[in-house]
Amino acid sequence: MKALTERGNVIAAVKAEIDGIHQVSAKSREDLQCISDRRGEVAELRQNIESLLSTAGKTQDTIAAIAARHRNVEEVHSKTTLISNLLGDVRVNLESVAEQKAVVDDIVDRLAKLESVMLEAQNTLRMLNQERDLAEGIEKSTKQLRGRASGDAEDGRQLA
Repeated sequence: MKALTERGNVIAAVKAEIDGIHQVSAKSREDLQCISDRRGEVAELRQNIESLLSTAGKTQDTIAAIAARHRNVEEVHSKTTLISNLLGDVRVNLESVAEQKAVVDDIVDRLAKLESVMLEAQNTLRMLNQERDLAEGIEKSTKQLRGRASGDAEDGRQLA
């Protein structure tokens, strides 16, 4: 009896362990079912992550292209600034040339007036030389006439 009681106790203990194993097995099946159910979600998440990684790669490429274009824009901007400064210098030089042209035009006008005055002076000098020559000729003729008149008077005195 004692052996039966012990056997009954052992059987009860084995039965309890088997019930525990069945419970663990049932829980493992539930967990396995839950994992199975989640497997589709995990695959979908994996596809989403791969898609996001692909999009991130494309975004990186786009950012690199934008950065390269930004460098080009900066170069163009610096060249534009340089050209703008050069045009400013050209404008200043052009204004200076315009002022110098005005001075040269004024000098040309003055030279034209001076040339006109010089021509007038040369004409006046020519006329004065002609008048001097005429006056010298008149003086010479007058002296000759006086010389003749005095010679006639002396001849008349000598004849008388």
